Amino acid sequence: MEQAEFYDFVYCEVKRIKIDKWVEGERIHQDPGVQFELDWVSKNAEGYRDAWEHSMCRTCLLKRLCGFNALSSCKKYEND
Repeated sequence: MEQAEFYDFVYCEVKRIKIDKWVEGERIHQDPGVQFELDWVSKNAEGYRDAWEHSMCRTCLLKRLCGFNALSSCKKYEND
């Protein structure tokens, strides 16, 4: 993975973590804290990377907006 693509991947993964953390916070009515982020990485990082590698988001111009979804099919796809 080249450096620019790596930065896009990390940006989208961090955004996914923040979204999932927010959803969990809403569910439990409090901030789930840093431990949620660490748990997310240990449970989901490998799967997210695999999804990213096979996603259209990887090469989409809109990846910084919605690439956190790591979709294999997308109607909004715009090639880099």
